[in-house]
Amino acid sequence: MNYKISKKSFAILQVIGTLSTLALALTACKKHDDIQQVVAIRQIKGDPMAFVKGTAMNGPTGSLPAEVFEGEESSKWVLSLTGYIEEPPENYNDSKAEQNSDNRKRGSYDSILNLEVTRDSYTLVPKDSNNPYSFSFDRTPHGDYKFSAYVYDGKDFRNEGYKVDVLHYSWSKENEIFSILLHITGNGQKSLYSFRFSRASSPISYEYFGEKLNFKYFFGSQLRIGWNVNKPLEWTLCGISNFPQLATANRKAVKSWMEALNNKLEISVRSRDVCPPFSDVNSHNFWIVEDWVDILGESASSLGATMTVAQMNCGEIVDADFYLLKSDIFETIPLPQQDTAMQKTLDTYEGMLFFYATILHEMGHVLGLDHPSFTKDANIKSIMSYNSSNERGILYDYDRNAIRELYAHQKRKGPEDKKFFSSTRHKRN
Repeated sequence: MNYKISKKSFAILQVIGTLSTLALALTACKKHDDIQQVVAIRQIKGDPMAFVKGTAMNGPTGSLPAEVFEGEESSKWVLSLTGYIEEPPENYNDSKAEQNSDNRKRGSYDSILNLEVTRDSYTLVPKDSNNPYSFSFDRTPHGDYKFSAYVYDGKDFRNEGYKVDVLHYSWSKENEIFSILLHITGNGQKSLYSFRFSRASSPISYEYFGEKLNFKYFFGSQLRIGWNVNKPLEWTLCGISNFPQLATANRKAVKSWMEALNNKLEISVRSRDVCPPFSDVNSHNFWIVEDWVDILGESASSLGATMTVAQMNCGEIVDADFYLLKSDIFETIPLPQQDTAMQKTLDTYEGMLFFYATILHEMGHVLGLDHPSFTKDANIKSIMSYNSSNERGILYDYDRNAIRELYAHQKRKGPEDKKFFSSTRHKRN
């Protein structure tokens, strides 16, 4: 049987920039016109659980160590929220979804939570009435803490006809960030929410603000928000052993961006058969979504989604995950035959170029770049552009200059500096 990519997907070969990108920026510091509070939630057709299928989840037996909530100045936390919501067909409206997509970088709540402590629990509560979220964690006989309640707008979800399951816990080595992944079902809806909590006590760094930057960045045109160059980034390829060409494409894309940065940011690439879900704060991953999912609100088909998460009070990206939506690329082919179709496509020059250009584009988002323009006929030549220049799978002068400017304010520290940096909890560049 001869397999081919759908006509819709071939059209998108001309517009790699139509991949769906989810940005998440938290406002925990300086008030600035270009910083906006964000809840990055996407409406989808399909089951949200497709985004965590086959992952290593510890929810039923997992918990958080007490040390996560303790430590110096631990009374204030910054909340971030990413996730996917299944939109029932009867509620779907093209114009509404387009509007939701356009507005995904805007929010309205105060993201600061205060920590309330009792003998047997920790509760994160809103600093003021503009924040509708609160969370409770109860102490177990072993001295650790399990998630016990999610309250929105004063209402416990479990008392409103919903079933709330915690799928995964994670926390950083320094206990600066922790996360919970919740699966919420009920009243005809399914949703998958990743809540991240970051200590708000880090000194604010203003070095990432630039008043007249000529490039478009993920968290605002005046914000140089990138990864910390003194913390090597480990990029993990999850469950793609059947597609070695995709592993090669990822490594080649990483090498291209590292060279553009003059190796200022160290990025390593590894492969694993099983990875923790996207909520995990210690794992930054490339995935293939096996089940059919369509992200709503896009002007064209979405071939994938990139989630990039920043901790704004210290001005750095702390997490990113990129999903390739296989079933949307090969939409005309039954699911059981899609692996074969993908392999046949990767075996062709045009198909390999298509996937490589896609990965190169999305790695730009992972590192902090945005689209230079949201119109297909824009004249800017860039792998990040919507125009046909990105189909060649190369970085242009715009891309190299943009990524260098993004990381220009950061300096790599020497061995002695790195030792001091790692031993000082809140030391910034």
